[in-house]
Amino acid sequence: MHTLNIALNDDFEGGSLFYIKPPADQEGEAEDDRPDIPEQYKNYDWINSLKRKNTSDIIFPTLQTGDVLIYNFTLWHAVAPLEVGTRYSFVLFYDMDNPAIQGDFDHLGNFPVSFYHEIEDMKIDLVFVDETDEGETYFDMIEDNMQPFEEVTMDTYDDHVFLALISGTDTVVSEFVMRSGGTRRYTIVKKEVLNDEL
Repeated sequence: MHTLNIALNDDFEGGSLFYIKPPADQEGEAEDDRPDIPEQYKNYDWINSLKRKNTSDIIFPTLQTGDVLIYNFTLWHAVAPLEVGTRYSFVLFYDMDNPAIQGDFDHLGNFPVSFYHEIEDMKIDLVFVDETDEGETYFDMIEDNMQPFEEVTMDTYDDHVFLALISGTDTVVSEFVMRSGGTRRYTIVKKEVLNDEL
């Protein structure tokens, strides 16, 4: 679940949105994938005395009228008490992984695929091959420095092309063209060179 928060005014005091910065060494340790936070922030008693001041734990983003802040549900956040004036904001919630609305996007034709890196002695850059309106080809990095036996999963579409490159180079190891009725798990192996290609 994601939140899009638009500030509609900034002529008030207090009442600012803030978030609690999780410790840098943890990621998704709670049951709902949210990083854990210090115990003193897990109730609302301390919020009533909170003043707008950034600390090592609490961050108050500066939002002027019209500014937008986007964050997901894993971010612990709240609004400090309002001191003067009225705070207005326009808040939208969205979730592309919501099963209740997933059918609304079925016509787009995307499907899940995974890429499994099986070359023991090589790191791989997985890139999406795209084309500009002028017909120029460029690479969009999907995953850099893939370690051997690492797997990357994503959604894609028919005819999308992905390349596995030797990490940090333009040397192609494998090429994959997506087909919705075909393979869903692609294994990255060294491309075989035929005698007539030498």
